[in-house]
Amino acid sequence: MRVNRSYGRRRLPSAIFIFVSVVLVAGLSFIGAHLWQRAETAAAQTRAESNAYHLRYQERGQEALADVQNPPRHTAPETSSATVQTPGVQSPDDQSGHNAFAPGPFAVSWQVAPSAPADISHFDHAIFFADRLGAGLVAYRVVGNAAVVSAVDATTQSALTGQYIITDQGPATMLEAALRYGERQIVYIMLGSDSLHLDPEEFIGGYQDFINAVRAGYPSAVIYIASIPPLGAHAHTLSPGLSNDRVIELNGLIADLARRNSLHFLNLFEVFADEDGYLAQHSSRDGLHLDAFSHFVLLDYLRTHTTGGR
Repeated sequence: MRVNRSYGRRRLPSAIFIFVSVVLVAGLSFIGAHLWQRAETAAAQTRAESNAYHLRYQERGQEALADVQNPPRHTAPETSSATVQTPGVQSPDDQSGHNAFAPGPFAVSWQVAPSAPADISHFDHAIFFADRLGAGLVAYRVVGNAAVVSAVDATTQSALTGQYIITDQGPATMLEAALRYGERQIVYIMLGSDSLHLDPEEFIGGYQDFINAVRAGYPSAVIYIASIPPLGAHAHTLSPGLSNDRVIELNGLIADLARRNSLHFLNLFEVFADEDGYLAQHSSRDGLHLDAFSHFVLLDYLRTHTTGGR
């Protein structure tokens, strides 16, 4: 009798195919389960880090706010007559040109005093004109529904005429771009961080022109003008022109400009300065740009330094 051996040969490859398929399915299932477990572990770690970050923000935010409201290094000695005053009001010492600056790395007697925290809706009525400092306000959505017109590299001399902003109608100046936001009752001006290379006359002359234009565009608005934040201790290694002495010099000009124009002066320098007057290491990675957390410290400062006017 003849045996049909071809049938056995046909069944052998089928068995191998089934075996390989089972092994592949089992392997893929194992790999999938392993990847899913890793994804779940990564997600849990991310959630833990996020919770830790928010806890860190709350703790440091409270500490920063306490430091801003009660800065020990800026407490005037008993022999000093320096006090916080409203813009445009000078003490006798200020009129004579002496004792205009309060003790500390940088502070002036007429800077805005701490106040009760304003609601975030305070910024619904505000517009910010800023250089690179404004980029963080936009990136981190710090100031709620405020309008922010910012331009990296805008200087006090070029802010009025430089066409930094790209609109549907083409390049526009900062004030031209601000027209789309309509009337605003509060104006914040934060320029100077990109102007350290200007000589004092150029710096202050351009700033005065910009203030005049802002006042013409927002005649009934409450206007705040901010100092330049400090630089890190090693910022000068990035460029010879970067120094805290330069920042303090220009901040003195801004503070005097605020006083002469009856603007409300916000002292951002003392918010971020460490005990030596440099930008605190935990506030910046490179000693130049504020990190994400620092923008929320900035928000706390702005909310707790308002005149109550709108």
